[in-house]
Amino acid sequence: MIKTKQKHSGDTGEMLAQKFLTKNRFTILQQNFNCRYGEIDIIAQKKDTIHFIEVKTRSSAEDDPASFIHQAKQKRITNAAQWYVSQKKFDNYYFRFDVICIIMKKIPEITYYENAFTL
Repeated sequence: MIKTKQKHSGDTGEMLAQKFLTKNRFTILQQNFNCRYGEIDIIAQKKDTIHFIEVKTRSSAEDDPASFIHQAKQKRITNAAQWYVSQKKFDNYYFRFDVICIIMKKIPEITYYENAFTL
């Protein structure tokens, strides 16, 4: 299978995001979660909060990668998160939707947006 440049960049961005999260004491619960309602790039836990994280990777800083998470995409993520939570039976946890934006430079720039959007 031949990967497109965009897919390769996205995979690299997700790997960098995972390293960032692990370094910051998150536990990765699942990567690339898919269900009929949508996809979530990373599901992670830190203390009593489950984080549903969208990763956006760009090659330049011309556009803020977070601006590419439009309302329809947010809805798909929140629907997938609701299904995930219903299947896992999480009790006594908080839930949050975060975004990690990565600008691919010689040294990648990583920006972490907590509570980037809500249900």
